[in-house]
Parts: sequence; C-alpha cells; structure tokens
Amino acid sequence: MRLPTIQELSRLTRLSAGRLKLVTLAPELPGAMEVIRWCSRHGIVVSLGHSDADGATAARAVNSGARAVTHMFNGMRPFHHRNPSLVDVALTHPRVAAMVIADGIHVSQTALRLLLRTKGPGAVALVTDSVRHQGWPVRERGGAYYTRRGVLAGSHLTMIQAVRNAVLLGSASLSEAVRMASEVPTKLLRLLDSSGTLALGKRADLVAFTREFRVVMTMVGGRIVYRHGV
Repeated sequence: MRLPTIQELSRLTRLSAGRLKLVTLAPELPGAMEVIRWCSRHGIVVSLGHSDADGATAARAVNSGARAVTHMFNGMRPFHHRNPSLVDVALTHPRVAAMVIADGIHVSQTALRLLLRTKGPGAVALVTDSVRHQGWPVRERGGAYYTRRGVLAGSHLTMIQAVRNAVLLGSASLSEAVRMASEVPTKLLRLLDSSGTLALGKRADLVAFTREFRVVMTMVGGRIVYRHGV
C-alpha cells in the first residue's frame, strides 16, 4: 500500500484538471486522517479499502469525511462479533455507502443478502472490479481472476451481470438492482444533478435489456453506441 499524502493527492488533482472524483485508502496508514479531511474539503470522495483497520479507526475515518467502502468484505479484516472492524462500520454507519462485487465469488450469496438487508439498496453500489482487458499476469478460473499463487485478483463481471446477480442472488427487486448500478454510485460521486436517474435535463445514458438480462441497446449522452445484432 502507498502511504497517503496530501502532496501526492494535490499533484494528481492538478494533473487531472479537477477530474479526480474518488480515492481508496486504508485509514490505519500514517497520515490517512489528514488526507481524508483534505479530500473532503476539495470535493474528492474517500472510500476505505484494502484495510486491516479496526472499528474505532474506521469510525474515525468516517467522522473525518470518508463516505464509502471499496469492495465490501474483500481486502479488509473479517467480521468478528467481539472485535469490530471496517466491516462493522460499513454495515451500520448511515453515512457510508458499500461497494460490492456481486459475482457470487468475491461475496457469497448469503453475504450479499446480509449486505442488502442491512444497508438497503439506497446505500449499496454495484461495481465490477473487472480486469478482463488489463493485460495483467492473472488466470481466469470460474468467473474470476487469480494470481499464480491462487490469490483472488479481480473479477470477470460485467455490470449487467451484477444487476442480474443482485436480483437472483441478493433477492433485490429489479428496480433496486438498477438503482444500485446507477443512482447510488452517481450520488456518491456527487453527479446526481446531471446523471444517474431518468429526468428532464439529465444526460441520456441508458441501457435497454431483456427479461433474461441480455443487453440490446446502449445509449451514451443521447447517442446510441451499441445495438444488439448491428
């Protein structure tokens, strides 16, 4: 893990011309709380992840301005009924959104249902963590990617598959699953004024799919960029 520093984040903000929207950091690292407060002041959302933080440290990070948890249940100290961790804070804190890789591998069906029942669809964001086209030295097995040592390294998931799994594995309604793939992440990134929901004046970013979750049309900014069979 890289140590979080205000100097590096300030440089990245300049290089990105203000487009930097979200960073993931481990709150137990030296300097993390100062970086979280700096990001909060500069409109950058902080998500907590790849972390061995205990519950007290995670709660302090949220009080400092962190607003999300990256890859829920993965890369963090497991839940323990007597020793709170980042998992506990993510499940119970009302200001924290939980990002989840709903591929049935990174998170089991029961863990996914626990997350959705605990947080509700308004506080869960579906993510893919897909590394299919990254060219990394990893091997695909059973719908996920692993290092040569057998360590889980990323998913083969697409967003439409995540929506499908939220319904079939997580027992979410279709509208709840779509909300977790669109409105929740857009709200987290503070972009809800311009996108994330169907409303007059917002970007027309649309996906049409069948009852079997097969994508038949994709529209970006009002322009059709994909049509099945074309």
